[in-house]
Amino acid sequence: MGRKAILWFAAGMVAAGWFLGGEPAPEPVPPVEQAPPSTSQVPARPLTASPSAVAPAASAPQPLAQSIATPALARISGSGVALRAGPGSAHAVLDRFEKGRIVSVVVRGAEWSEIRDEITRRRGYVATRFLAASGDQSTDDGAARAKTTIAPPKVAFDDSFIVERILSASLAGYAGNCPCPFNVDRAGRKCGKRSAWSRLGGAAPLCYREEVTPDMIAAWRLRN
Repeated sequence: MGRKAILWFAAGMVAAGWFLGGEPAPEPVPPVEQAPPSTSQVPARPLTASPSAVAPAASAPQPLAQSIATPALARISGSGVALRAGPGSAHAVLDRFEKGRIVSVVVRGAEWSEIRDEITRRRGYVATRFLAASGDQSTDDGAARAKTTIAPPKVAFDDSFIVERILSASLAGYAGNCPCPFNVDRAGRKCGKRSAWSRLGGAAPLCYREEVTPDMIAAWRLRN
């Protein structure tokens, strides 16, 4: 068979394949053998985001802290100064302060200032003109600053002294000039039986030491 015959035969076979089954199937591609992975290679670590590259989560807005200065101490310079519920004389009176009362000035204004009483801890407004500078700038509680009266120690009196005091007080309470028999009247005469002590039903002053009882002495000690 000649070369031309072989070419015509191949062309006829291709035409017959198109006519019977459509396009001819592509020739299979032999698989490419892959070399096994080398055991000397270390697998790469998966990439993770750097902590510095991660955007921080949005946090809830925090309230701004209010900077409040330590209130300055002041002294009330008037008597009967009104503590009011608001800055003005039309507001209700909450309390009244006497002269010398220590208060803390929270907000000082030109005409009215907000203050806090250092004893009752009540807050309100007073007229600024009644606030004077206080020499006491300590931060102790107002109750600790309140004036305290220290009672002097009691003197131990003996019974004889107390008896004399009781008799003197009894005679001083009598209005006449003859309380006891041994007294003298205005004319210089001894009172004797004309004295109040001698007459029944009238005033009964104490004239003699023997009349002062232990109960009277104990009562005098309690009073003094």
